[in-house]
Amino acid sequence: MNPKTIIMSVLLTLGAASMTAQTGGFNNIPKTVKASDARITNIGVMASDMMLWKVENEQSHKMDTMVTAESYILWKSDGDLEMQAERHRAQADAIKERFRAQVMSQRTSRRVSPIEQKGTFREDWLCEFHYNVFTYEYPSIDANGKPVTLSGIAACPTKSADQVQDVVIGTHVTIASDSERPSAQTKNFDTSDWGALMSMAAGKKVKLGWASNSVAGAISALTPASLIVFPVWVGVGIAAEVKSGEDAYNNNLVIIPDYEGYGSTKDRAHPYLYQELTARQVVDGTRYGIALYKNDAGLEDIRHSIRDDFRTISCGYSQGGSVALATHRFIEQNGLVNELHFVGSLCGDGPYDPMATLMYYMENDLADKSMNMPVVLPLIVKGMLDTNPFMTRHKASEYFRPKFLETGVMDWIASKKKTTTDIDDGLKAAHGGKVMLRDVMNDACYEYFKNIYDQNKSTFTDAAGIPLPTKRGVMEDLHFALASNDMTKGWTPQHTILLYHSKLDPVVPFVNATSAKNSFGAWSVLHTSNIDNHNNAGTDFFQGELSDVILKFSIQLFRAKKQLCDLDWKNQQKGSITEW
Repeated sequence: MNPKTIIMSVLLTLGAASMTAQTGGFNNIPKTVKASDARITNIGVMASDMMLWKVENEQSHKMDTMVTAESYILWKSDGDLEMQAERHRAQADAIKERFRAQVMSQRTSRRVSPIEQKGTFREDWLCEFHYNVFTYEYPSIDANGKPVTLSGIAACPTKSADQVQDVVIGTHVTIASDSERPSAQTKNFDTSDWGALMSMAAGKKVKLGWASNSVAGAISALTPASLIVFPVWVGVGIAAEVKSGEDAYNNNLVIIPDYEGYGSTKDRAHPYLYQELTARQVVDGTRYGIALYKNDAGLEDIRHSIRDDFRTISCGYSQGGSVALATHRFIEQNGLVNELHFVGSLCGDGPYDPMATLMYYMENDLADKSMNMPVVLPLIVKGMLDTNPFMTRHKASEYFRPKFLETGVMDWIASKKKTTTDIDDGLKAAHGGKVMLRDVMNDACYEYFKNIYDQNKSTFTDAAGIPLPTKRGVMEDLHFALASNDMTKGWTPQHTILLYHSKLDPVVPFVNATSAKNSFGAWSVLHTSNIDNHNNAGTDFFQGELSDVILKFSIQLFRAKKQLCDLDWKNQQKGSITEW
């Protein structure tokens, strides 16, 4: 039976009493997967150019600092890797001068220590190879249950590693341009979610500093477990100190699928926030990615054994946070826990409760507050119009104002050429600098959801949520579609969920975290921040002061999940939300 027919039947049977997540259409997964059914499309190595400087003053104080200037991938399809590295080195002088000026400018615009102010600035360059990568294509299904070939990228340790420690399923943030997909990326690793995730494939950290020993001596000092560091472009000696123990989270196999609608399927619609479908496709990408890594002949030179007691987590932020949670649920509900050694998910600022999120937007609109990221609603509705069983009979004009549609927003999304920032800027420009919810929804749509808000404004943040409609209709179908992708209802997790959420997030409001926390109880642990910008909260999630706990030590935390849950349960008995 067609998955849409199954889902429709299930949800109509539920009626107004309750609605679980969409089920029944995507769980016809293969019992085993074969590497021969997928294919490697490219293999490379990720590298980053780094600048080092040393500060000395008359009191013999020293300061050693390292700044990453550029990151990139050298692909085998582009020719011999050593020759590519040589071409890169030939450009070193120009790169060095550009970033020397940039860093000097940064020094004058920020607070510096007295030592640095009195010191002598010197800089040199090196090329540090972090980890291997490969892109691949794999079979899955679409919203109609038809075969589709999707794409993705995986990162794995370099030759210096002994073995792969664990598996990380990376789920990426909202994108609108195909050029932003993970498998297309060759730079900007330090500022991206997929870059932070891929870094978990790198070997143990190397602390780089200045020394009087020769380059050869420095390289020979590196232990087999460390990163490979070469070549030094300006002949400075480098001493390497390799940490141990606490860096055991490194040397992982990191798998990041492109969502449908990007990469190999860029000519298709992206089913934005269609949680179960995306989870099924991500799980397929994970299973085939592991099979390729273990068996494909093209990866023989970079392959390591995966340790017997490896663990798997799913991890993502924003849309990636909700997809990570959906992936968690799908793995549990489809008997894949043992195969993947799954231990839980790490979810940052995700839209787990779409109706509660929309109620927050309505609340803001009634308080005359504009939308922070107006592209979100057309992305959601377009994705549902294209693929959701409740919405495929409808059209955008039934929900949006003519002026809003005249901006070309639906064509912008369909083209996959504009980024979310491009689209937001275009929408704001067309609406005098700010976009209100009332500028987006037509009168019928606005009044329907305003009435729901008026009836539930004191309870939409509670576990009870918002009642479902008792009939089908244009607005009711959108309501059903949103509720069908509520990740906080209809299931009880069996493994730990680590939640991160900013209490001040204006794009994905904090109600999503409280809704998830209240529903999941002892299986969830919540960490909060007070950052009032969605993107900045994402940076904090991946790179902030607590990122070692939030991201890099997550697998160790999951191994101690029983103790975490016992502690969480005790706190819940006191009626509090646990923060970690």
